[in-house]
Amino acid sequence: MAKKFQLPPKMKVLPKHLKILAGTKSKVPTKFQVPKLIEKKTNPSLRLWFHEDATFLKPTASASFRLWSDIPSGDIHSHVLSYFYTLLFEDHMVSELATLKKGGYSYGLATDKEGMTVEMSGYSDPHAFKNYVLTIMSALRSPAIFKTKRFPILKKIYRHALFGSLSIAPYKIIMGTMNSLLIPGSYHPKTLAKIADQISLEDVQNFAVETLFTDMQMEALFYGNMKPHHAKDILKKVLKVFHFETTSPSFNNPRHEAHSLLRSRLVRLPPAVKYTVRTQHPDPLNTNACVKSYRQYDRRIGQTKQGVLYATLLDKSAKKIIYDTLRTEEQLGYIVWSFALIKEKVPGFVIEVQSSTYNASYLDSRIEALTPKIDKAIKNMNKEQFQALVQTMKDEISRPPMGSDAQNGFFWMKIMKQDYRFNLWQSYMELLDDPKAINKEGLYSFFTEIFSVNKKPTAGGTISVLLDPQHAQSQSSKSHKHHNHHKDHAQKTKVISINVKKPVLHNKQQSKTVFLEEGDHESGLLKPADREEMRPDSFLEEDESESENDDSADNQDVNDKDQDDDDFDRMKKQLAELAEENDDFLEEAKKSQKISCGYAHRY
Repeated sequence: MAKKFQLPPKMKVLPKHLKILAGTKSKVPTKFQVPKLIEKKTNPSLRLWFHEDATFLKPTASASFRLWSDIPSGDIHSHVLSYFYTLLFEDHMVSELATLKKGGYSYGLATDKEGMTVEMSGYSDPHAFKNYVLTIMSALRSPAIFKTKRFPILKKIYRHALFGSLSIAPYKIIMGTMNSLLIPGSYHPKTLAKIADQISLEDVQNFAVETLFTDMQMEALFYGNMKPHHAKDILKKVLKVFHFETTSPSFNNPRHEAHSLLRSRLVRLPPAVKYTVRTQHPDPLNTNACVKSYRQYDRRIGQTKQGVLYATLLDKSAKKIIYDTLRTEEQLGYIVWSFALIKEKVPGFVIEVQSSTYNASYLDSRIEALTPKIDKAIKNMNKEQFQALVQTMKDEISRPPMGSDAQNGFFWMKIMKQDYRFNLWQSYMELLDDPKAINKEGLYSFFTEIFSVNKKPTAGGTISVLLDPQHAQSQSSKSHKHHNHHKDHAQKTKVISINVKKPVLHNKQQSKTVFLEEGDHESGLLKPADREEMRPDSFLEEDESESENDDSADNQDVNDKDQDDDDFDRMKKQLAELAEENDDFLEEAKKSQKISCGYAHRY
């Protein structure tokens, strides 16, 4: 018997009142505004931040939740199960709230090594926005997201995401390769696919119900056209529909803050050592070569406030030289990028070149040849040029956010980094105004400690990933036209070359053999943090605070050095595992090209 015709249920999230609650515009300059901590608890552990928009006066609001936990990344099975849970949630919400996205509402869920992030925004009608937030947060714990018929389709989407990168841009491939070497816990696509093939919908459901939310800490930011009591009321209702537990020491207890959360860390590159990793593009039709060179700064130099400023000044002073030389003069390729970068809270500097004319080895040699040119430019910089550089930095640092989304994004980025120094820029401004603290001599000293051309550098190791096409043509004779025979002491000390076809090792001090076979990369499925690599302006906002005392810094250095051997053993093991698992990677990638998907998912 046919069902009786009926209207769809009333949508409780549609706004009725869009009054601006602030009344008058704030007299506090935008740059000086900071969110306030208005509530915190220890069981379950949570912190609630709030900022009322009294500057841009838009009838909108946003709620962002960071669910800190090491469960999603505890092991590879949890990693895959968490990802499928995210897929199921997104798939469910597409059918539930697709129309609202067209009407100005948005939401998103992401899982990473330190937990889960849920973000949503919409119109600021208090009742409607509360219902919208509750709809999203209650769905996270709803059994309705586990749809039997959709799960096989989502598995195909996942496999396509893992192996559907045959034609991905070379610069994205080497980004994934470098991440897999430098950041512990990266998994090869084939390994992930094996785990995915074994799990069932019941496995994901049991994981979500019994494990995922058993040890979690919540941090939330409410921003926009609302009052503090609105934020507290919404959070109170959220805790009734979104249940989680905290078994680790609460991050509201300062004594346990360093131990309560899993911290991602980076392999430490020893000074005066360059590691060169060679690989090939998995697509035989690709004709581009690409090089990414990452220079890691020493913690003592790069993570103080002065070190961060000098690193940024170095980026600005070198950027024009790098682009003019490699792109304009030598015409190496269309992509020539350079930027200061903080990766897992470790500062560094990146130069990246992609070319359809020259092979990766030559591109790498041209990057190395830049060092004396940058050295000369900084050494010969006059007072007026340096002051102009400083003034440019001051203008950028003091520039206020240009809209409510930018301001909310800045606050949330700081909270996500657990760096609550929202007015850190004022400390930078004070240092830039002090010629004794920041000066040309200090910049040159910073440069020579890391990029010295006359002596062995005392800080800063390098890793370069070189990618060539499978049918690389021999380098043309004109590629030697600008060749510089300068010998960089940083590269003289120790260079390990990891070749594609056969093991080739160039090491003047010791013998080691490691492999990286063609196709071994992270398939371009980038984590959220990776997308920030193209945001050099974020560098100033992510520095680590200075050590409270010299003793603690010394102890940290000892601990760091103890980790060096483990780091490089892990990196060599990672390379070996990648080589072993690569046998049918290209075949899987080719098969996946036949899969048709309605939409793509982030990794």
